[in-house]
Amino acid sequence: MESQIGYNFFMKLNGKKVAGVTQDDFNVSAKVVDSITKDDAGAMQSTVISHEITGTIAGKLKKKGTSDQDSLDMDDLMGNELKTGTDAEIPFVYQRASGKAYTGKLIITSYSESTNSEDVGTWSMGVKVIGNMSEQSI
Repeated sequence: MESQIGYNFFMKLNGKKVAGVTQDDFNVSAKVVDSITKDDAGAMQSTVISHEITGTIAGKLKKKGTSDQDSLDMDDLMGNELKTGTDAEIPFVYQRASGKAYTGKLIITSYSESTNSEDVGTWSMGVKVIGNMSEQSI
């Protein structure tokens, strides 16, 4: 097996790459129901009923240039955060170096920007997958 460099993994929102990404974290947690019946002779049984999928995407603030129309810039990200209801549901693709991609819809649960007088500004957003995620080969 060979190690995979982080730049081989990327996220697309609404079909566009997110500009300036420096890190993304993806977390999958099983939701489990435990039960004991007389048939189980007192042994607890656990069943996975769904998954909670959350993540964080972070990067450097970027403003779109004329050649960057296929990317989401800092204004696009802020605009997505301000949406509500079904407008806040964003189709995504999480593409992996293995040739697999995972698709679904997510909502942005938090968004922050950090700027100072000496460095490039940064942003960070929390996301949560809603509904099911599906696997695709690319």
